[in-house]
Amino acid sequence: MNLPQNIDYSLFIYGKTDSRYGLPCYTKRYSGNWPVQARTEYWFGGLQNWKSGNCTLTTWNAGLWTSAAPKRTLSNFPIIGRFTVHQLMQEPLYKIMSAIQDDGMASCIDVENTRTVGGTYVCRGVRGGSTASPHSWGIAIDINPNHHLRNGKEVLDKSNTNYNEASPPSLVAISTYFTRMGFTWGGHWQNPKDPMHFEITPLTLLILAEQYNKLPQAFVERCGGIQKVGIKKKGYPPAGTAVKIVMQYGDAYEYIGDGIYNGEYVEIPIRFLETITKWSQSKVGGPYVFNVVDHIIDQNKVYVVVRKPQDNG
Repeated sequence: MNLPQNIDYSLFIYGKTDSRYGLPCYTKRYSGNWPVQARTEYWFGGLQNWKSGNCTLTTWNAGLWTSAAPKRTLSNFPIIGRFTVHQLMQEPLYKIMSAIQDDGMASCIDVENTRTVGGTYVCRGVRGGSTASPHSWGIAIDINPNHHLRNGKEVLDKSNTNYNEASPPSLVAISTYFTRMGFTWGGHWQNPKDPMHFEITPLTLLILAEQYNKLPQAFVERCGGIQKVGIKKKGYPPAGTAVKIVMQYGDAYEYIGDGIYNGEYVEIPIRFLETITKWSQSKVGGPYVFNVVDHIIDQNKVYVVVRKPQDNG
């Protein structure tokens, strides 16, 4: 991949004064006062005729698209099936979906709802705005658009999408697979929130090109990467560390209990399952294994998600 040189990739993470510091943020849909290198068209190509419903990608940045305009491709992905995406999104989305499937997390994705209401490429503007949507480039995917967090539980309500609402547990559970591949997640946005939305950024291109040394240090420390997706783990506590088990629901956290991090996951007794009935009503005997999906080093916390009992082994 012929990436542009001398780029400040800190443009694509939230800044030090933000509680989301280190998490990926999106490229800009408009010029404003932002440098040209922060703009969507610089990385993913120019876009013509989107207002007329005929989104045409054009060569814009000769440093990245040297011979021809970028293209969209119809690809078959694990779990979700066939979708049209920007050519730079095909590989990372495939890796992410493969990892979600391999880790027994596929049930977090409502395939029917994602295929009928969500999805990837569509030629349109942003909601309530005057600029083209990232979906017009094919650099974003909406997952579980009709899933909502209501009274502490996840519900399917097809009367409206979760745009500008709190994040349901299913999307929280898979969000880290995307952020560690450099995607920005709408559940991390503030005004408006967009939990269904996952979007590729230039950080993803660095990971694909294995130019890890150019990744912002704050991103490496905050996101770290997971097996099969992105870069190798960095910043996690060492195996054998005593940790607090914390479940995340949107922006809220619930203390579950204590556990020992073994370098890959945390195993906790079945009695703690009673406090997380949002995830499972099963009472199968024996300890449950919880996958680590995120962490807060300075608070010695590890976020976990429940694996299906049949996946424990």
